[in-house]
Amino acid sequence: MEHMDDNPLFGVDSNSDSSSADGDAPVITPPPAAVLQTVNIKSHVPVVLELAEPNYDEWRCFFDAFIDKFSLGSHLSSPPTHAQRRDPEWRVKDQSIISWLYNSIAKDVRDIVRKPRATAFAIWGAVQNQFRDNQLHRAG
Repeated sequence: MEHMDDNPLFGVDSNSDSSSADGDAPVITPPPAAVLQTVNIKSHVPVVLELAEPNYDEWRCFFDAFIDKFSLGSHLSSPPTHAQRRDPEWRVKDQSIISWLYNSIAKDVRDIVRKPRATAFAIWGAVQNQFRDNQLHRAG
């Protein structure tokens, strides 16, 4: 059986006691940025988010699972700190997420949410706002 620290995609957090709060499972850290750059989003998110087809919920389920698989949720859940923006490893991870977002959404959606020098948090928020606003409009 392969140990997690033998797999380059996952490592045990060296800043922890290698266990979770309940003491059973190791704490998993995100893979190195160099590994993330090689991940093909289409292998994990087979749905392309489109404006014309109401598939946001399906796309979102795949994308959430993908992000959770690599322990990268913090890039989408909170804006980056000044220190994170200056950290090369953090920036490469964030740019990988942006690339995955852009490559899993249709051009018409990209045209709406694309922003120069944006963070994954900003693009993620723009996607959510676009589809949340549309869902509310259709429901009203």
